[in-house]
Amino acid sequence: MSDSRTSGAAGELVIRAVLNCAPVFYTADYWSEGAHRWDGLEIETPLQDKPWAIVEASLDATLGQVLDAACKAWGFEAGPEQTKWESHSHYARIGFVLPEHEAHGVTPAESYRWSGEFPITREDGTEARLTAHEVTYRELLVSSALGYIEGDVTRPILQPSIPQGSAIPWPELIVYGGDVIRATYASLDAFFGQAEHVLHVVSAAAPTIHRDVDEVIDDGTRIAAVAALVKKLKTEASKHSRTDS
Repeated sequence: MSDSRTSGAAGELVIRAVLNCAPVFYTADYWSEGAHRWDGLEIETPLQDKPWAIVEASLDATLGQVLDAACKAWGFEAGPEQTKWESHSHYARIGFVLPEHEAHGVTPAESYRWSGEFPITREDGTEARLTAHEVTYRELLVSSALGYIEGDVTRPILQPSIPQGSAIPWPELIVYGGDVIRATYASLDAFFGQAEHVLHVVSAAAPTIHRDVDEVIDDGTRIAAVAALVKKLKTEASKHSRTDS
């Protein structure tokens, strides 16, 4: 059964997205006009002082859909000039919150290493590198539990700019048996329950906008419950034998 701490309804996942820095205008119309609202937002700004959005989504919603909803809530969307660039290039750099980010924030060097593709394993055991608009949260949670993705995938950090510098090589992935992968996928459905495709913004704000303290705590508790689930899945997966890749 679904745990009420993780969602507003059965089968829904609570995601807290953060805007890491001002959207980069490569041309005047690369972003919508509303994106200029965040021109003063710096990478070095502490996470707790950055714009955020709480999004509820079913497990089969994609990371890109979640970020689309968050950007709309923040008051900006892709501009007409983006159609001349690579598809979804505005989501080419995405990170996930790590424990050290809570105290120290994100450094520019860290954000330069982020990618817009994610290593995942499908339920049939095949591996893939998927973009934000291709990868579902079901796949992100399983791949995180198996150690393929670093950080808390329920807390994405969006850097709205295209990659710069040399690409970072992909880590060598651990190879798990099909039983482990299928069991991990099944654990998600058992924990969350089933839901039709759902995606909606619960709340969003800049740090200067007041929110009820109880609402903030409730969001944090629900997200923490998902993190605890992923930790549990990692522990269970580590008990199974691994084969060399």
